Amino acid sequence: MHCLKRTIAILLGALMLISALSGCAEREIPESQQFLLRASVCGELASLDPAMNTDPKAESVFCALYENLLRMDEDENGRVTVVPGIAKEYEEVRNYDGTVDYVFTLRSSARWSDGTRVKSRDFVYAWRRLADPATGSPNHELLSMVAGYYDVRETGDPVQLKVKTEGDSVFRVTLSGPCPYFLSEVCTAVATMPLRRDAIQKDENWMTASNVPSNGPYQVGVWAKSDYLQLRRNMSYYERRATGPDLLRFVFAANGDEGWKLYEAGRTDYVAFPPKTAEATGSLPTRSTVCVLYNHMSEAFSNEHIRRAFDLTLDRTAA
Repeated sequence: MHCLKRTIAILLGALMLISALSGCAEREIPESQQFLLRASVCGELASLDPAMNTDPKAESVFCALYENLLRMDEDENGRVTVVPGIAKEYEEVRNYDGTVDYVFTLRSSARWSDGTRVKSRDFVYAWRRLADPATGSPNHELLSMVAGYYDVRETGDPVQLKVKTEGDSVFRVTLSGPCPYFLSEVCTAVATMPLRRDAIQKDENWMTASNVPSNGPYQVGVWAKSDYLQLRRNMSYYERRATGPDLLRFVFAANGDEGWKLYEAGRTDYVAFPPKTAEATGSLPTRSTVCVLYNHMSEAFSNEHIRRAFDLTLDRTAA
């Protein structure tokens, strides 16, 4: 599954310019003056443990809190492609025995929300934990192409998974053989996002705690368990100037109908999955920016009066 969903990309991308201007200063701004965006994208969350998530609709929440080795993004032609995340670069090495190594070099500027550097051991821990039968993750098969995976599942020894650190900045993964979807599906997935061993061992209830460390553009602010999860900017994030709103509130809705009611009641600004009835009635407002280009070398638009007449057909005051 791709971590970067089109819905959240549109949501954050449309507000990128506003948020970049409002958040460019490093000073502390009172919450009442911060830019708050309220979105309904999923139902109530029981855990912030990436390894345990099974709801595709909740992926945008995890992508706001955590960042994986790679990300999915659109290029200038609209094609979805793999781009650097926490790993600034990677190398593929094909071995004589048929195995394949992927060597990821992490950004030295990547930080957790408490200022701690994101290290290769955070990925080693998260991937071994994901494969470990004791974790009970429903997503463990995501690592089935990694060498040693079946040994881990059989023996319960996560150390047998062929992942390792080479210093703080290099994470090496050995695959049993070539896997064409490893980078796009595994290295961008929610379940394989990094985790801090010390935070997990310190608090057995870390997955429901409001102080859980995150390495993505946001960190937990307020968690009203059955109502909403409000995130605030992670000021340690390496691209903090290019993130979205100052505050991002995910208001929980069990389904599209409930989410639409929240929207109509003024509790949310965005609904990721509106009911079909709302779409059918045409009641979904759309904001867009349109650029009209004239080819003044053509016979029609070479006449300035024709260009002027065409301009007059556009209602520039429409709200």
